[in-house]
Amino acid sequence: MLSLVLYSVAAVAVAGLILKWILERFEHSRRYRITRLEYIVEIILMGIIIAPLTAWIGIQVARQNLLTFNEYWNGWELQAVRTDIHCERDGRCVHEYNCDPYVVMVSYSCGTDGKNTCYRPETRYHSCPYVTTESTFTIETTLGLYTIASHRFPENPNQSRWRAGKNVSDSVIKRAGTGIPEFWQAAKNRIDAGKPGPVQKRMSYKNYLLASDQTILKQYSSSIERYRERSLLPAVAGTVYDFYQADKVHFVGYTPKDPMVWQQSLSYLVAALGNELQGDLQLVIVNDMEVDKNPDEYAFALKAYWQDPESFGRDTLSKNGIVIVVGTTNNTTVSWARAFTGMPLGNESLLVALRSELRGVLLTPEALIGTIRGEFYSGKPSVLSVRSDGVISQLLWGEIDPATKFTRISMTANDLTDNGSGFLYLSSEIQPTEHQRIVIIICIFILGLFAWWVCAVVDGDAMLVQMMSRNKRRW
Repeated sequence: MLSLVLYSVAAVAVAGLILKWILERFEHSRRYRITRLEYIVEIILMGIIIAPLTAWIGIQVARQNLLTFNEYWNGWELQAVRTDIHCERDGRCVHEYNCDPYVVMVSYSCGTDGKNTCYRPETRYHSCPYVTTESTFTIETTLGLYTIASHRFPENPNQSRWRAGKNVSDSVIKRAGTGIPEFWQAAKNRIDAGKPGPVQKRMSYKNYLLASDQTILKQYSSSIERYRERSLLPAVAGTVYDFYQADKVHFVGYTPKDPMVWQQSLSYLVAALGNELQGDLQLVIVNDMEVDKNPDEYAFALKAYWQDPESFGRDTLSKNGIVIVVGTTNNTTVSWARAFTGMPLGNESLLVALRSELRGVLLTPEALIGTIRGEFYSGKPSVLSVRSDGVISQLLWGEIDPATKFTRISMTANDLTDNGSGFLYLSSEIQPTEHQRIVIIICIFILGLFAWWVCAVVDGDAMLVQMMSRNKRRW
C-alpha cells in the first residue's frame, strides 16, 4: 500500500507542477491559478488522507474481486406454478397497442413575456391488450424461483382476442410466445408424479486458496501441457443451460451409447448430494493407453488444471467439488479410479474408498452412479433423495462405511458447526495484481487532477485570509 501511495502522490505532484506552470505561463488574466500555498496544502492532503484512503479502498475491492469464485449449488424442483393475468384496458398485461383516443387540455406558457398560461388540446391513447389472458409460468425450487416464460398468449391468440376487430399479427405472436412452455410442462409432470427433477445453479463464494499466490496447498503439475496437446484434459464444468441444467460427466477417449443417460443420472445424484450434504460432483471417464500407464499423474494434472484461475477464471473447481476419474480399457468395466476434492484437506477416507471400491465395477450409470430420485415428504415443500445400488452414491453417503460419508470442509470455519480449521490466515497473502495496482494509481491520479482543478478555480489564499481574519475578530 505504501508504494501505491508514493507513486500516486508523486504523479499528482508532477501533474500539479505542470498545471501550475501552464496557468502561470498562458493565463494572463490570472483568473485561474495555483498558488504555492495551495500546492503545498494539496500535496499534504494527498499524502496523508486522499491517497492512503483511496489506496486502502482500492486494495479491499481488489481483494474481494480476487477472492470471488463460482460454485454449483444443487437441489430439487418443488412446484410448477401458472399465473393467468386477466387483461383489460390500461391493465397489467404487457402486450398492448394504442387504442381509444381521447383529448386532454395541456397547459403551457404563452404571451410575450411567457408569464401567461394557455391551453392546447392533445390526443392521448389508452392501452388495449391483444388477448383476454396472458400467462406467466414459473418453477419453485429449493434454490429459488425460476421464471420460464412470462406474459404468454393462449395457444390460439386470434381466437382469444380482447377486441374482436383487432387482429393479432404474427410478429406480436412471435414476440409473446403461445401456449404452455414444454420445459415447464415437463417439470410439472415430474412434480405431479412426486418425482421432482434436479436443479443446478451457479453461485459466488470466497476461496482463499485459489486467490493466494504463495500458499503451498495449491496443486501444481508439469504434465498439463502434455495432456492438453493430446486433448486429454476436458474443461471443468462451469455453465448452466435450460435454466438449471448442467452436464458434469466428461468423456475422454470413451464414447458411450447414450451420453445423456450418464448426464441425467449424475444430475440426479448431485441434486441429492447438494441438497443433503452441500457437495457437488464431476465424473471423468477415460480410455487412453498413456493415461493408463500413470493414473496418478493424470489425476494430479487434472486437478491442477481445473484449479487454475488463469485457465478458467472464476469457474475453477470449487471448494465443495468432488472429482472422480475412472479409467477403462475395454469400455465395459472400470480398470482404475482416482478421486480428489476442491480442498487440500478432508474426506481422505472417501477418496481412498473410491479408489479401491470402483475397480471392476460395470461401466454403466446404474452400477457406477446408482438410481437416485427425489421424493416429497411430510406434505411440505421439501425433498429427500431415494437411492439404490450405485457404488458412488453408497460411498458418498457412507452406507457401506460411515467414515466415507462426504463432509463439506469450511473455507472460513466461522461457525461452530463448520468442518475444518479454515483458511482465513491466507488472506494476508492476497495482494492486488499488477493490473489492479495500475487501476488504483489511476483512480488516485484522477482525484488529484480534480483537486488541482478546484485549486485553480477557487482562490484558496483569499479564503485562508478570510478564515484567519474571522478567527482574529472572535478572539
